[in-house]
Parts: sequence; C-alpha cells; structure tokens
Amino acid sequence: MRSFSKRDLFAILFFLLNSIFFTYLFFTDVNKDLEESTEDQIGIVTFKMNSIQKRPGARMVYKDVYESFPLNNKDTIRTYEGSDAVITFNDGTKVKLDENSLIYFDYSNGTPKIDFTEGSIQVSSKNSNIELNSSGKKINMKNGDFKLNKDSKNLSFVVNSGDASISHNGKDVKISESQMAKLNDEGGVTVKDLPFRLLSPPDQHKELTFARADIHFKWIVKTRPDWKYEKGINERFLEISKNKDFSNIVFSEVVNDSKMVSLPPGNYFWRVKQSEDGNFETSEARKLKILQDSEIKAFTPLDNQRFPKTQTSISFAWSKHNISSNYKIIISKDPGFSSIFKEVSLTSNQILVQDLPIGSYYWKVASLPSLEGAVPIYTLPREFTILDSDVVIDQEEEKKDIIEKSMTPNKEKVIIETKKPIVFKWKDIDGTIYYEFKMYNEKSDSKIPVFQTKSKKNEVVVSDYSYLDQGKFFWEVNPVDVNGKKGHPAKGEFEINVEDKLKNLKPEDIKIISPDTIYRVENE
Repeated sequence: MRSFSKRDLFAILFFLLNSIFFTYLFFTDVNKDLEESTEDQIGIVTFKMNSIQKRPGARMVYKDVYESFPLNNKDTIRTYEGSDAVITFNDGTKVKLDENSLIYFDYSNGTPKIDFTEGSIQVSSKNSNIELNSSGKKINMKNGDFKLNKDSKNLSFVVNSGDASISHNGKDVKISESQMAKLNDEGGVTVKDLPFRLLSPPDQHKELTFARADIHFKWIVKTRPDWKYEKGINERFLEISKNKDFSNIVFSEVVNDSKMVSLPPGNYFWRVKQSEDGNFETSEARKLKILQDSEIKAFTPLDNQRFPKTQTSISFAWSKHNISSNYKIIISKDPGFSSIFKEVSLTSNQILVQDLPIGSYYWKVASLPSLEGAVPIYTLPREFTILDSDVVIDQEEEKKDIIEKSMTPNKEKVIIETKKPIVFKWKDIDGTIYYEFKMYNEKSDSKIPVFQTKSKKNEVVVSDYSYLDQGKFFWEVNPVDVNGKKGHPAKGEFEINVEDKLKNLKPEDIKIISPDTIYRVENE
C-alpha cells in the first residue's frame, strides 16, 4: 500500500481548501440578496412579463426580478423568449426591452451609458445626452425617442424623434428624425429617410382587453407629401402580421393616414407601405401586444365569515391577475370604504393582517397593471366580523351553511315531466375548484348513491329518469378547493312525483345533461 509524503498531503490539503473556499464564494454570491448593493439605485422595473433577470455589478449569477424591483448602477438586465420589460430611470429615461434582449447600464460619470448586446430596445428620454455602445459602435442620443435592433450581423437604429449621431471611422454621422441607420460588422453605415413617421401606437405598445381591443393606427407621410392615391397603381396599405417577416398577415387594407382596427389578444407587427408605379416604400415595423385581461376573485376570508376575538390575525388571499403582480388590499369599517382602516400595497396575492380589533370589517383588493391607460381591477367587496366572544368558528361548517341555505330543490315536491330535467343549484363558494354531487334514494342503501358526478359549476342538470321512482330522495354537495381539501357536505332533500306517461319510458328516451361534468357513475 502506497503511503503519501508530506508534500503530497500538503498538495491535497491545499487543493481541498481551495475548492471549499471558491465553492463558498460561489454560493455566497448566489444567495446574496439582490438589494444588498453598494451602488446607488438608479431606477426600477415598472413592467415585466414572464422571465426577466438581472445580474448586479460584477457578480456571476442572474436572479429573477419583479415589478417595482429596484435597479442599481452597473446592473445587467436580460429578457427571454416571450418576455419583455420596461425600465424607468430616476432621470425619467425609459427603456423598453423586447424578448431575448440584453443590456448593461452605467450612470457613474453623469452621462448615462448603455451597452446593448442583443435583441430589440426602445429608448425614450429627455436627457441631453445618452451614450449607447454596441459591438464597438458608439451612438449618441439626444432628447428623443429611439429604437434599436441587434442581430448577429447588423444593428439598425431608428430616430422617431430627437437627434443622434454615430461615431464611424473617426467621423460622426448624423441621424435625424424619421431616419434609419444600418450598421454592419464591417463598419459600414447607411442612412435613409423613412417614407412614414409612425405616430401611434408606439413600438412595443401593450393593450389590456377582456375580448377585443380597438387600436388607432396613425402615421404621417414624410418622403412624398404630394403622393396621390390611384386605385391599382398608387396605393397605401396598413399591414398587420402575426410575425416579424410579415408572412402571416391578418389585416391588409388600403388606407390614407389612419385606421381603427379591432384585434383579439395576441402579438402583432404592423407597418405601412406605399406603392408607386409598382415599386413599394415601407415604414419601419413596430410590435404590438394585445393582452388578455382577467378578473380577480377574493378567496379568504369568506363573505360574512365570523372569527372569535382570540383570532386577531386574519389571512387574506385572492386569485392572481394575468398580467400584473401589483396589488392593493383595502380594509374598511364601512361598506362604502369611506373609513379606511388599513391599506397595503404588495406584490403577493396573500397577506396576514395582525392586531385587528373586535368589530365588523369590509375588504377588497385592487390589481394595478403598470400599463399606460390601464385601470385598476377590483374584487367584489366582502364582510367579516371578529366577535366579542371566544366561540371557535368552523369555517367549513360556514361554507356548508351557505350552500344549504341556497340549495334547490330542497324540501319540496318535484313533478317529472317529459323532456323537462331537474336542475340542482346552490351558491358558488369562492376558492372551489369543483363540487362533488351525490344523490341517494330513501328506499335503497343510504350509503350507496344512485347517481354521482363532479361539476365545475354550481349546478347539475339531470334528465335520466331511470332511477327516479316516486318517493323521497336526498342529495348532497361537497366543495373541493385548489389543494384537494374537501369541505363538509351540504345536504338537501326532495320528493318525486312521476306522471303515468313516464313510467313506461323506453331506454332510448333516457339521457343525462350535466354541464362541465368530469365523470358520472350510475348504479343500475
């Protein structure tokens, strides 16, 4: 057996300690709070969709960010497929990042500097000078709105408003409003006038809608103000496509200088092009997102829920909004919310509120999308009470009571007629994913249901008369929440009277109608 010399042991110990040290440094960097930065905060993320990450300063690791997240000097921001973000700096400068974009910013010397590596960004600023660097090329932007696209070979630069210059071969090439510059890897720069100045919607505009959005497209003709429309010869088109290369056009129509178009939720690209004697001039292409808006629903506490005086900490929860993670919970002492007891802004869809005094309260939650023109969306107001007693309130029993008071049919006679189903209904309980429905015949074993199903709605419609003999029946409904937890079954009863003409129904006349049914089981 080989023995190690002191030199060997020293070398092994040295490498082992080095491994431990650098592993420690790595995990310290990974787990360090992003907000623990030695640099000054220079802006925030005012909007994000999907996965956005930042890498602070010289650290190695990227971490996720969210809306209202602070950004510090020398941070790097990147977006991924299907993502985008809006960054607002302290000086008012806004940078919109499209998907698959990467930028680094440095405000150290008074002049804002942006390193643009890839993707597509839009810079809007009233700053007298912003320096942008990309692949060794320097662009100076002054007080305006600018758009940049960078792929593996070329950089395109559009001046929507303001002035800019590109440093090239020791010279400054000026780029004016409504001009586009293209820079290639060989250092070549070409500048051309754009035939149109697109006014609205702005590039990377986002619109929230529950169904369809009416978008006003507007532009100004720049290169040929004397151009005249002539059908089939000189025509101007507004084109809207589902992709960048306009191979999937969903709207194309002859236009003048504006057009209102109704669009469903989705991602779109739009441009204006003009023909003259068979030759086309085309504007820049802009991106537009129509986002599906969503309601938010309150989960807990339940409406009219009661708590003992010993429970002064109440957990509030509600559904997430499709787009925004900015919420505000409002707790009031009156139903009109004129006497606000507590108001909290947060980025989570739940909160524990402590030290609530005895009394009745009303609460609602507002979702606050960080989009221009977007309005807050509110949950329906709810009431809860902290009682002046130590009685323990069973929440599941309260849900049961709510359902039982609303169950129909209940304690009544039902006359079955041809082609007229029985509709079982009850009050919907928020936070319920589905309901278990069971029906029992008084004459049969009460433990075995004659019919059972699961329904996503607060109703079940039954028109199968094969087991509905005359007599008494019992039925029950049990809510199941998102965690699979079952409540207490609410129970009702009814009595069947069957007309003589239904007693001899043929099998082919029997059917079941149950909306959103997941499964059904019959015992024959």
